This record gives sequence, structure tokens and C-alpha cells, in this order.
Amino acid sequence: MVDSSKVISFRLSESELAQLKEKAKKGESLNQVAQRLLRHLLMGEMTNLIPDTLTELVSAVELSIDSKIADPMQLLNQKLDAVLSGIAGARICFFTD
Repeated sequence: MVDSSKVISFRLSESELAQLKEKAKKGESLNQVAQRLLRHLLMGEMTNLIPDTLTELVSAVELSIDSKIADPMQLLNQKLDAVLSGIAGARICFFTD
């Protein structure tokens, strides 16, 4: 049995066309890009389509979170050191008097 085929046609907005162009491989027409992406989607191969920019975004978010955590942690560690130094100083005074 031979699969029949049909032509599909639809419109995309300018921003959608720009996104489609970004996904194009060298020498690939917009129709070929759309066809390739749709076939990948239908075959469940979307994991191969994750853009590098997503990876870069995740890295940027991780760095942002790390920096937001690092500053308060540094301040907390300084305060903890001061408290522990005070406790150690009090023990020394207690035993020397």
C-alpha cells in the first residue's frame, strides 16, 4: 500500500517567519525548514531541536541565581564568624579569670 500525499498550505506571521528562518540549515528553503520541523515534531524528535540559545539561557539563569545566593551567604558567613569569635572570646575570658 502506497501512502498518498497532500499539499498543506498555511500563513505565518512575520515573527513566526523570522523564527523559521533562524532554524534553517544552510541552503534550506523556508518550505524545507517547515517540512523538516513538522516531521521531527510528528516523529517525536523534538529533543534534537532544542536551540543553543535555550542552553545559554539556562546558564545565564543559573549564574544569576548563584550570584543572588552568594552575596547573602557571604554576609551570613561573616556574621556567623563574628558570633563564633565572640563565643570563643567569652570562653577564653571565662577560663582565664
